Amino acid sequence: MVRRRGEEQVVAESEAPERLIPRTLNECQELQSVHLRTVKELVKCRSGHHDPQRFLKVWCECLRPIFLVRERELAVERVVRFVATFTAYRDEEHANDCDDFVEEFLKHLLQLAEASDRTVRYRTCQLISEVMTRLGEDVEVSDDVWVALISSMQQRMQDKVPLVRVFAVSALARLVTGGGSGIEDDPTLLTYQEALENDRSADVRRMVVMSMPALDSTIHQLVEHTADVSDSVQKAVYSVLGSKFPIQMLSIMQRAKVLGRGLADRVPAVQTECVHLLETWLTKDCEGDGVALLRYLDVQTHEKVGEAVLLKALKEGMIKMKEGDSLRQFFQSPDVHTGQCNLVKQLLNAEQALYFRVLCSTLDSEAQPTGGAQATVYAAVAADNVEALEMILPPTVAAYVGLVNAHLCAGPQHRFAARQLLLLANLLDFSDSANHKAAGTLVHSLLQEESSERGIASETDPDVVIGDALSLGRDKEWADAVARLAVQVHAEQGEYEKVMTDAIVVLGQPCREGGAQVSQWLHCLAVTSLLLEHLKSIQWLSGCAIGAQEIVDALLLVAAKHFHPEVQKAGVRCLGLFQLLASKPSMSVVTQLRRSLLSSFETVQIMAVKASFDVLLWCGAASLDRVMGIGIDLAPVSEPSKAGVPPNHPVSVIGDDEMVMRKPLMELLMNLLESAPIEEKPDELVESETVGGLVAEGFAKVLLQSKAFKVVQTIEDILFAQLICLYFNGDMNNSPRFVSQCLSVFFIKYSVLSSDNKKCIARAFIPVMRSAWPGIYGNEGGTSSIVAAKKKRATQLSKFMLELLENQLEGALNENGPLLDGETLDVGQGRLAINIAIEVKRISSKANLAAKSYQLAMARIAPSLKFHASQHEEIKCMRFLLGL
Repeated sequence: MVRRRGEEQVVAESEAPERLIPRTLNECQELQSVHLRTVKELVKCRSGHHDPQRFLKVWCECLRPIFLVRERELAVERVVRFVATFTAYRDEEHANDCDDFVEEFLKHLLQLAEASDRTVRYRTCQLISEVMTRLGEDVEVSDDVWVALISSMQQRMQDKVPLVRVFAVSALARLVTGGGSGIEDDPTLLTYQEALENDRSADVRRMVVMSMPALDSTIHQLVEHTADVSDSVQKAVYSVLGSKFPIQMLSIMQRAKVLGRGLADRVPAVQTECVHLLETWLTKDCEGDGVALLRYLDVQTHEKVGEAVLLKALKEGMIKMKEGDSLRQFFQSPDVHTGQCNLVKQLLNAEQALYFRVLCSTLDSEAQPTGGAQATVYAAVAADNVEALEMILPPTVAAYVGLVNAHLCAGPQHRFAARQLLLLANLLDFSDSANHKAAGTLVHSLLQEESSERGIASETDPDVVIGDALSLGRDKEWADAVARLAVQVHAEQGEYEKVMTDAIVVLGQPCREGGAQVSQWLHCLAVTSLLLEHLKSIQWLSGCAIGAQEIVDALLLVAAKHFHPEVQKAGVRCLGLFQLLASKPSMSVVTQLRRSLLSSFETVQIMAVKASFDVLLWCGAASLDRVMGIGIDLAPVSEPSKAGVPPNHPVSVIGDDEMVMRKPLMELLMNLLESAPIEEKPDELVESETVGGLVAEGFAKVLLQSKAFKVVQTIEDILFAQLICLYFNGDMNNSPRFVSQCLSVFFIKYSVLSSDNKKCIARAFIPVMRSAWPGIYGNEGGTSSIVAAKKKRATQLSKFMLELLENQLEGALNENGPLLDGETLDVGQGRLAINIAIEVKRISSKANLAAKSYQLAMARIAPSLKFHASQHEEIKCMRFLLGL
C-alpha cells in the first residue's frame, strides 16, 4: 500500500503493525505536521489487534536504530518527539490500553537505561524524559514502575555522560512527591540539591534549576546560583524565580542579592533575564507601584540595589508616573494670599524619599536636549521632562529647606529620607540671594550639628564611638550628601573654603584649648576632611579664617598623637589628604606618618599604610626620604630572607623610633610586609582590612608604576618575589578576599605592561623557587605529606610564573616603533634558561633527595623557555653548558 506525501488516505484496519509502524516512523522523521494523524493511526492499529504484546514487540524492534545514533540529527529528534507523543497519547475510548502500553514501554526503557553503551543510555533517558513531560495527570501506572523509574533515573544522575544526567534530571521533574515528613525530604529533591552543588556540567545544573519545585527549602540554593560561573545557569535561575516564585517567598536579603547581581551582571543575556524577573515582580506582586517594590527591599539597608531597580524600571517604562506624584503633596495647601506652600504636613518614608530622588534625577538626565535628525522630537520630550520635574520638586528653595529641616528634627529614623532630599540640591537654583541665604543657613546647621548618636554614647562612656568615625555624622553617605550640598550652594570661587574654615575654627576651638571630648575631635576632623577632599590647592586657603599650616600644627598633628585610636586614625587620614594637596612634602607630616606606622593600634596602622602609599605614589619615595635627610645610598634595602617569604614567627623588624626616622620609606614598608600579619582574625564575622594585606596591595600599585621611581627599580626583583611568594603562601587562604583578588589581577597586568617587567619576573624565578622548595637552602621539610604539599605548591608557582612570561605584551614597541609581523622582544627567557642550567649543574650528585628532586624539577622547566633570535652569545653559552 503506497502513501504519497500531501494526500490523505485511510489506513486499512487489517494493516499489520509490522508494516504500519516502520512506514509511520519513516514518515514522521521527515515532517512534523503528520505526527498527530499518524499517532491516531497507530492507536487505532494497537486497539484493533488482540495481542498487545505483539504490537509492543514490533514497536520496540523498530525503535532500535534510534538508540544507536549519538549525534542530535533533526530527523532523529523528530522521531523521538513522535515516539513520546504516541506513548503519552490517551484515547478515552481505549484508556486501559493506553495505560498498559505506557507501563510496558517504560519497563522496556528502564531495562535499556542500564546498558553499557553510552549512546543507548543517552537516547533511553531522552525518551523517558520526553514521555514524562507529555504524560497526562490521569494516566494510571503501577507504583512499582514509578519506584523503579525514580531509582533508575537517580542512578543515571551519577552517569559519567553529561547528556545522560541532563535527561535523567528532566525525567524526574514530575516525580518530586515527598516522603513521610514532607516534600523537603523527598529523595529526588535531595538528589537535585546535591547535583546543583557538585555537578561540573553547566547543562546539568541548568536542568536541575529548571526542574526545582517552588519550595522554601530550594530558594537559598537558587539565589546562590545567580552567581554561577555559567551564564546559562544564571539565566535559568532568573527565569525560574520569575515564573515560580512570587517576591513574597524570598527574604529581604535574597531579593536584594538577586536583583543586585542580575542588574549589575556583565552578560547582557543574564541582565535581560533579570529585567524580565523585575517586571514580573513589579506587575504581578506590586501592581506596578515602584514604592511598593522598594518596601520589599529595605532600601535603608540596600540603597544601591533599590536605586538600580528604580533606574532600570524607569528606563524600561515599567513604572508610570501617577497623577499627584510630587513632593508638593507633602506640603500644606497654598496660602490664599501669598500662594506659597512652605509648611510641611507629612514626612516622607524611606521608600518615598528614594523614589522621588531617583525619579527627579532620571527626569533631569532625560531633560537634556540632544541633536541629530530627530532633534525637534527630542527637544519636545526634553521640554515635557523639564515641566514634569518642576511639578515634582518643591515650589521654592525655602520650601525645600523647610522639608529637609522637618526630617532632621524628626529624629534618626528619618535621617535616610533627609539624605535623599539633600541629594536633590543639584537640581535647584541657589543663585538668587534669598535662596542662597536659606540654603546657606541649612549648610551651616549641618556642619555644626554633631551626630545624633552622640547622646546615646555619652550616657555610658563619652569615649565610645558609634558608626564611621571618619565621616561627618558618622556616616560616609551622609557626609557626601552634605558636601555636595555645600559645594552646590557655595559655588563661587573661594566661598566653599571660607565657609568650611569658619566651621573648623568654631569646631576646633575646644580641641585647641584642651578638654575636648572624643566626639568633638571626630566632628572637627570630619569637617576638615570634607574641606581637604574638595580642595583643589592649599593656596586656596590663603585669607581664610584658618591657614593651611595652622590646621596641620594646631589640629591634625595633635589629633595624630591623641590617646584615642579613632581620633588618631582620623588625624592620620587628614594628614595624608593634606600632603596630597601640598606642593612639596612637609617634614612634620611625613614624620608623623612614619611614627603612625609603628602605632600599637591596628586601625591607626592601617590608615597610616594607606596614607603612606598614597603620598609615596604622588610624591615619590626619594622626595619623601630627602625631606627627612635620608640619602638613597646611605641605607640600602636588604634582601628579605628566603626571597620574600614571611618568617614563621614574625618579630618586630622595624626598630625603635630613632631607627624609623633613619630608614628609607621603602625599606620601612618592606619590613612591615614581613612582620605584619596577612590573615584575618578568626573571630571576625565581616571581612576586614589587615596591615599586611594593605602593604601588599600598595606594593602592587608601586610596581605597576615602577618606571616613574628609580628607587623602586633597584629593588623591583625583591618586591616581586615577596608578592608572588605571599600569593602562593598558605596564609593567603585566611586573608581578606580583596588581597588575593588584587594580587591575581596585578600579576596578569604587570606581566603584559612591558618587556622589562617580564625580565624582572625571569630574574626573580630562581630565588623564588629556592625559597619555595622544601629541604634545600635551609628550608624546612616535615612529614612526607607536608613535603609533598610544599612541592606541589612550588610546582604550581613555577607554572604560574612561566605563564606570566608567555603572556602577550600590550602594545609592544621596539626602538623604531611598533613591532613588525612575527617580530618579538627579548623578555629574559634565554637568560633564565642559562641560569636554570647553571643551577642544575651546581647541585652535586651526592646531594640529598630534596636537592635532587629540586634539580629534576628545574631541569624539566628549562626546555619550555625560548631564546630570542638575537641572543647568539646566550645560545652558545647554553650549548656549552649542555656539552653540545
